Amino acid sequence: PTFDRNKHEGTEEIGGGTGFFVDESGLILTNAHVVESGSVFLIQDREAKVIYRNREKDVAVLQLNVDVGDVTVVELGDSENLEIGQVVTAVGLSGYKTGSAIQMDQSIMVGSINSPTEIKGLLETDIPIQSGDSGSPLVDVNGKVIGMNTITNNEDLNVSFAIPANEIKRILTELDGVR
Repeated sequence: PTFDRNKHEGTEEIGGGTGFFVDESGLILTNAHVVESGSVFLIQDREAKVIYRNREKDVAVLQLNVDVGDVTVVELGDSENLEIGQVVTAVGLSGYKTGSAIQMDQSIMVGSINSPTEIKGLLETDIPIQSGDSGSPLVDVNGKVIGMNTITNNEDLNVSFAIPANEIKRILTELDGVR
């Protein structure tokens, strides 16, 4: 899903981001910085509420009211045994400016794992994450999400970082215990 940061009529949309459904009840995973401007967002013309936000880990979970079967849920893979050069794909929503307007287009970027071990709790890839791709899934060749894209190295735009799937699973399990 894509996020409209302002939900009120008459306000200007200032950007967007990417997220993905992690269960059939409508839980959406994205980055905390994607939803930092509020607690309710429009997603596919429906309100979604932020139910978890951890700025330090840059993880947020939203709840969108859906009927079971209305959403496509991703399968979270194992981020434990990744290898250098392993092919991965990021599916996002890249943004760019044309004049004063912000344009958002779907993006699919293929790259590889640069470092199979976590650096400060993050996976390193060579995928050039753009504005709007934050919160997008990092997918292995089997279609399993092995991470969530979060930031790009400002000095080298071909180095990006993702939150490992195993950390995401830990957060979701923790959240499940308090929902």
